[in-house]
This record gives sequence, structure tokens and C-alpha cells, in this order.
Amino acid sequence: MGSGKTTSIFKKINAHPEQRRIYICRYLDEAKRIQEECPSAHFVQPKEDSHGSKQQDFCSLIKQGANIAITHELFRRICLTKKLLELIEQFGYKLILDEVPMIIDLLKVSFQDRKEILERYAEIDDDGFVKWTDKEYRGNHEHIMKQIQSRAIVNFNNTFLWLFPIELIQAFNEVDVLTFMFGS
Repeated sequence: MGSGKTTSIFKKINAHPEQRRIYICRYLDEAKRIQEECPSAHFVQPKEDSHGSKQQDFCSLIKQGANIAITHELFRRICLTKKLLELIEQFGYKLILDEVPMIIDLLKVSFQDRKEILERYAEIDDDGFVKWTDKEYRGNHEHIMKQIQSRAIVNFNNTFLWLFPIELIQAFNEVDVLTFMFGS
């Protein structure tokens, strides 16, 4: 903390504001800071749409090729479609992770909900990943469904674990991770 990581990345962004970037940080204040410190890069934060979904606005911003600043939590909830990953790759986006995000986490799903999901809506692939099979589903498990569709949920010891999707990292042209070992 205080070693100049963020200031260093801001200089890099300001030197090449035309480069498309997605900046992921822990707090909304930090997302606002990049907008203020890098005005020529025109960073935007997703806004809630009429359905209260920042995830949908994030996808719209990707389609526009916008520079985007979001929190780790929002990033985790985004439904990664093949089309979204292709757009990230086509636009040549660079990813900036301000502090290392959670890469594995216990998904808080009750035993009953997990059982219902596996019996009615999903199955477990040979590699342990959960695969959503019900194409018509609308209901209380939509947030879990989106994460499953992103290939981010694995079944381990009768629990659902969220894993950071490696396909997402692979879609980016370059990745900067700002952590205590970051060199400026």
C-alpha cells in the first residue's frame, strides 16, 4: 500500500488513452478515481438498467468498446458468454486487476437448493464443472445459473465452488495485476 502501484498504472493509461481497458478494483471509490485521473481514456462504470442489472450494462459497454471500471464483486457476477469473450478479444482489451481477485470461493447455496438444482436444472460434467441443462428456466436460481453458464461453478465434496474462469483471462490482450509485488 502506498508504493505507487495505482499512480504508475494511471501514467501508463494516460500515455495510451486509445487502448481499450477494463479496470477491476475492490471499491467503487477506486473505480471513480480512475475516471478522474484518466479523463482522456473515458472510463465508465456500468449503471443499473431498468431491471436493476449492472451486468447487462457491462455487456452493452463491451459491445461499444468502452473503457470500463468495475469492482471485483461485479466482475465475479458477470455471465461470460462466448460472444462476450470474442468481443473482448476482438477489441484487444487489456485487463487491469487492482489487487488480486478471489480465484476460488465457496458458493453460498443451501443443501436443499443445491440438491434441487442438480435434480431439476443442471448436471455435473466429467471434469466436475456444473452444466446448466434447463434452457427455459426462470426462477430463484438465476444468479447461480448465470455463474454455471459461465463455467465458473464446480462441484467439490457436495458443495459448489466458484472458480475464476480462465477463459476470461485468456480473452485479454494483456493483463496487469497490481499487488504488493507490482513493479512500476
